Amino acid sequence: MLYDPWHREPSYWYCLLNLIFLVHGSFRLFIYSRFC
Repeated sequence: MLYDPWHREPSYWYCLLNLIFLVHGSFRLFIYSRFC
C-alpha cells in the first residue's frame, strides 16, 4: 500500500487554520493547535 500524503494534508491545514483563527481572536479554535 502506498502512503498517501493526503492523509497528512488535513493535519497541516489545521495548523494553518489555527493561525488564522488566532488572529481573529477565536480562543475556541486555539484548542486545535494541540493537534499540530
